[in-house]
Amino acid sequence: MPKKYKWTHAAITLLTGLMLFSSGCSVLPNEEEVLKPPLVKPQKESYNLYEVKRGTISRQIKGAGLFESSNVVYQQFKGSAGKITAIHAKTGDVVKKGASLLELEHEGMDITVKERVRDLEKAKLALEKAKESRDEPLIKIRFLELDIAQIKLDEARKLLDGTIMTADIGGVIVSMEPLKQGDTAELGKTYVTIADTGSIQLTYTTSAAGNLQEVQVGMKADITYKNQMLYGTVIQSPASAPSTDNKQLSDKYAKTIYFKLADSSVKPELNASAEIMIVLQKKENVLFIPKYGLSTFLGRNFVKVLEGESIKEMDVETGIESLTEIEIVKGLEEGQKIIVQ
Repeated sequence: MPKKYKWTHAAITLLTGLMLFSSGCSVLPNEEEVLKPPLVKPQKESYNLYEVKRGTISRQIKGAGLFESSNVVYQQFKGSAGKITAIHAKTGDVVKKGASLLELEHEGMDITVKERVRDLEKAKLALEKAKESRDEPLIKIRFLELDIAQIKLDEARKLLDGTIMTADIGGVIVSMEPLKQGDTAELGKTYVTIADTGSIQLTYTTSAAGNLQEVQVGMKADITYKNQMLYGTVIQSPASAPSTDNKQLSDKYAKTIYFKLADSSVKPELNASAEIMIVLQKKENVLFIPKYGLSTFLGRNFVKVLEGESIKEMDVETGIESLTEIEIVKGLEEGQKIIVQ
């Protein structure tokens, strides 16, 4: 190859290489510039707030009372036990005093009574004859025999009468043991309960008897009966209940308040219900907060107060409590905002 052509080929090769080198950066992909993250403003935390304010707060007893009879009789068999032969009443019946309720078998008792009546008459005749004889020792004997005959007759009649349960008062039968003929009745067991519908009073009974000890005779009560606002007075409370050997009655007295209606013309139905409210303690123009705004830990009472953007725990002294609020005696000021749950 001529020398002239060798130099021409070398120049072309060099020129081609330079072009490829200079264009290399455009052939390879360019690196993207890393973007800075946008500035995000932190979201402001929201709280449930309550503004401390002044007002009236009261501690109350509230609940549903029941109109009951103040004269209730618990009927039992008094002289005999045995099988039931007749049932003359049922729950809900209105009965008169002396009405027959239940009967027990008394086979032979009526004959025994008649025999005792015969013996008494014989003793009377014997005494008359002794008086005619004027035999003083015999007269004394006949008097003793007459007394014995009378005692035996009384005992026989008591046994016979004991086989028939009669109503001690007039009223409505509010409860009765489920019985059938042939069942055996026991002495001392209540089988029929009668309530005098002419003597109705309002009672309030609760198992939470703590506040009941503060209720005193003479306290006033708001009573709502059939959407009508009535008023009443406490006539008996656990603090004034009479002592009794009847455990069932004693247990009831310990957790029951009895009321008398101010308007005697109102005649409530037996076992009808009514809402009652007694104010135990009341304060006006005091600071209070919701009870759920108060925190307690190891005997310490405190609230969380929002001051600007910060939260501060503040110890407080509490007073009386209502069902939903609590008085703050010390530690807060009116207008402060506390965090509530």
